[in-house]
Amino acid sequence: TMSSVAVALKNAIKSRCTEDENWLRAGVGNAFFQQNPVEIVASQLGNQWLSSTSTQLEVSRYRADAEGDLLPMEWLLLNAIIVGDETSTTFYERSSQGFTAAIPVG
Repeated sequence: TMSSVAVALKNAIKSRCTEDENWLRAGVGNAFFQQNPVEIVASQLGNQWLSSTSTQLEVSRYRADAEGDLLPMEWLLLNAIIVGDETSTTFYERSSQGFTAAIPVG
């Protein structure tokens, strides 16, 4: 269950998203998430963060640097908050063999 702070943060970020590139998910964009808000955490955290946190970081950094869009970075930080605690979080990376490694950060 998400904390009330995480829920408020998710809603605040969502309310500012207007383009597909504001989200950390390719192939699923703004219209989908605005119409199906329950899928935001399931998709961006469950499908993407748990598969390759470093890819989410790479995408969010690219969009911030190249496009000036900080919303993907905000989604990344929300994911870190949901997965972690006050001093640490966990990154995940799926290997080419299909295994996922949990990498403590913090």
